[in-house]
Amino acid sequence: MGREARAQTSPSSRQSTLIAAATKWHLRPPPAQATPVLSYDGALPGPVLHARQGDELALALVNGTSAPTSFHVAGMRLPNEFDGIPGLSGKALAPSERAFFRIPARDAGFFSFGPADPASASEQSARGLGGVLIVADPKDPEVDVDVLLVVKDWQVEPSGMIKEDFADPATRSGSGRLGNLFTIGGLGEGRTISLPPGSRFRVRLANLCNARIVPLKFDGMHVSLIGVSGQQSAVFTPLHGEMLLVPGGRFDLVCDIPPDARPPTKAEVSALIGGGLPLLTVKVSDEAARPGPLPQLEWLSDNGLPRFIDLSHATRVECQITRALDRADARALAAADPAKLWKINGKSGDFTAPALFTAKRGTPIVLALANKSDVPIVMKLNGHLARLLHPHDDGWVPYWVDVVLVSPGNTERLAFLADNPGRWLLGARVLEHLAGGQFGWFEVI
Repeated sequence: MGREARAQTSPSSRQSTLIAAATKWHLRPPPAQATPVLSYDGALPGPVLHARQGDELALALVNGTSAPTSFHVAGMRLPNEFDGIPGLSGKALAPSERAFFRIPARDAGFFSFGPADPASASEQSARGLGGVLIVADPKDPEVDVDVLLVVKDWQVEPSGMIKEDFADPATRSGSGRLGNLFTIGGLGEGRTISLPPGSRFRVRLANLCNARIVPLKFDGMHVSLIGVSGQQSAVFTPLHGEMLLVPGGRFDLVCDIPPDARPPTKAEVSALIGGGLPLLTVKVSDEAARPGPLPQLEWLSDNGLPRFIDLSHATRVECQITRALDRADARALAAADPAKLWKINGKSGDFTAPALFTAKRGTPIVLALANKSDVPIVMKLNGHLARLLHPHDDGWVPYWVDVVLVSPGNTERLAFLADNPGRWLLGARVLEHLAGGQFGWFEVI
């Protein structure tokens, strides 16, 4: 029946082996029965992998599940053979098979990992497979406390079993699999810590949900965003203390407690779901305030990303993302191929089909992603990091992304340098959309 999963309450030591296997975990507290799930090393979420920039992360992956699986590190620029997309840049790992990787930790930052095969990633992620990787940065800021928050939602039946509707065409053609149970960092509840006035703490936030967009709210603290999608960002304060964390998204933040704060004041990081769900509560203690002003935050390492992309000579690629049928037509929906519910430029995802585009190495690309549907989509770019362009000109936001939210009826444009040779996925990060054919591929030669 597998092992009883252990909650991951703090980052684990650096690991060299990951075992993907069935286990059980209490999604609801006893006396509710434990839920059969999938996990790496019996940890949910997790485990947390650690490396230093420039290291080579030696990793053995064992598939202890009953189905083929895959392994992809999101946001880290890796050679194409490590991208882990079966049929495009790798092959699936069969049950009982073991694979060895020597992953170059080229980029410092905060990354997630998990299955990425369009045919199976939705189900395997919904059952629990996923984790995060932290690559230490020599420019990491000094803080009093370093907090990791990994959020995930689950579709759970009253019996405690995970809902077995992974190929449901209505879900795949709609907003994706939105869970009825939400967990935080593997604990299933918010965390509470106590800090003196004037303290500084760091929060790394990862969204491992299949489809849920998580609105975040920060109260009682000064928040500085220092990293997005695992990469350094210009230091800035979120407008109104609010942000959206999309599926697959990662934020790296530094939070300062005011030096004049006194008990019973508290600071809180919340998810604006339902009536609001606290992710982290920081109670201000009655200790003396930290002496002196806090040091100014500096940029993290730039990981060698280009400081400038010349868009005047960019290749411009249009991607029209459409639904293949009318969702209101129940008969058509019931008869549809669940793997061909979405199209990019008129074609559902197929790695044997021609590439969306081919670029010579070093070519600047401007990618226009047009959402022609009535639901939000989240697109993911593999092997590269991109700048999100402003809607009315070619200026860009001051951070890099590997995932981007495209609201219904809108177009978002990404600019990147095609500098990583190989065959790369461009597809949905809402994993039900990915399973429904919302993907294509491109090649850098």
